[in-house]
Amino acid sequence: MSSYDVLVVGGGVNGSGVARDCAMRGLKTLLIDKHDICHGASGANTGMIHGGARYLLYDVNTAKESCTDSGYIQRIAPHLLFRIPFLVPFFRSDPLAEVMMAGADMFFSAYDYYQPLKRGKRHVRLTRKEALSLEPGINPEIVGALTMDEWGIDPFRLVIANAVSAREHGAHVRTYTQVESFVRDGSGRVTGATLLDVLDG
Repeated sequence: MSSYDVLVVGGGVNGSGVARDCAMRGLKTLLIDKHDICHGASGANTGMIHGGARYLLYDVNTAKESCTDSGYIQRIAPHLLFRIPFLVPFFRSDPLAEVMMAGADMFFSAYDYYQPLKRGKRHVRLTRKEALSLEPGINPEIVGALTMDEWGIDPFRLVIANAVSAREHGAHVRTYTQVESFVRDGSGRVTGATLLDVLDG
């Protein structure tokens, strides 16, 4: 039986990051995953660090936090990031294309306020001619386009780097290990866990 200050269940980007943070603070930490590191959602994503544009529609604080988090990741692991430019076209076939483009222009103007938090570039409204010059392969039946940018990352390298750093700071990392049950004291507080090595039982 081993004793730890912290048990982190799940070796994705959140779990490995928490384990790293705890280990760097001097806590005796165990990180486990029932598969391999970055096996689940962290390894099955788009590889983008979303800055939070979509959150502006219903949760401005989350938009700000997402951009701030992107800035943190850029400072921690700049070698793993790359800029992803977007070109958003508006087509003549949509009778509201001009209105939609004006609305999107206003929306991205609001998002521009948070771009400095993640070293993002301000959006640009392009005429039809400018958009076709920038991207000649686009459908020519456009009225114009908007640009914006986000950041991409190699999620596998980021998560592995977090797990390795956690280990270097004293954490124990066990893959193919799952929680069988939690141990609780008389008040119901979790005080431990029973773990299973899924490879050999």
